[in-house]
Amino acid sequence: MSLLDANNLFPACGIKGLLDKALVSISNDNIIQMHDLIQEMGWEIVRQECKENPGKRSRLKDFEEVYDVLKNNKGTDAIKGIAFGASLF
Repeated sequence: MSLLDANNLFPACGIKGLLDKALVSISNDNIIQMHDLIQEMGWEIVRQECKENPGKRSRLKDFEEVYDVLKNNKGTDAIKGIAFGASLF
């Protein structure tokens, strides 16, 4: 919540809406969980933002695309986040 709040994404309102629609759940340990298919749908929506140029998408997660964007300085102001690591797979 603090990470979302720091980025002015109004997490209290947004998470409540997602909970009401059963798109996410919160575990007993206060961990937000989302079904894999919902997460994949979200990633596909982001991929559709600009199929040919990942540097113009709001989020990046594919290793090769992240590497290419960073190595060749192809990033734009559109990029809001980069997810990277084994936890994605």
